[in-house]
Amino acid sequence: MNNQKLSNVDYTKLQNLLAVGQWQQADEETMDLMLEVINIDGVDQDILDNDHVKYFPCADLKMLDQLWVKYSNGRFGFSVQKRIWESVGGNPNADYETIFSFGERVGWRAKHKWISFEDVIFDLEAPEGHLPFGVRRFAAVVTPAVFAVIYCLTLALSRCKISG
Repeated sequence: MNNQKLSNVDYTKLQNLLAVGQWQQADEETMDLMLEVINIDGVDQDILDNDHVKYFPCADLKMLDQLWVKYSNGRFGFSVQKRIWESVGGNPNADYETIFSFGERVGWRAKHKWISFEDVIFDLEAPEGHLPFGVRRFAAVVTPAVFAVIYCLTLALSRCKISG
């Protein structure tokens, strides 16, 4: 994968959705764009696995993150999630306490249980790091495997020198 230049994916729709605060549609568009990027690279996939996330092209990851951070005034974005994940001690062998702490901090966990998609807050009142939420759409239920994806995302952000 070429990690130095932006793929031929068009980010205009995502930028427009974020600019007008259409957070739910922007969340869906983000995941669609991520799939489009990996499909451009010759992989016909409809899900992102850990390796796709870990080795996602840097220029595209940076673009996605910058758009989210810019239009949310620094509240949302992968780099924001990375900062929170690391602040609670997130690592590849994170225990349930760490995973729960992250979930509570970003608002993915409430009243001692994981929220459902219907409970996602798609506005600027959501907790910091709440969005993008779409990385979870690839798992039927929240499991440590979902947090392995988040850890892989933090690895990609570090590899690409993207910080929040």
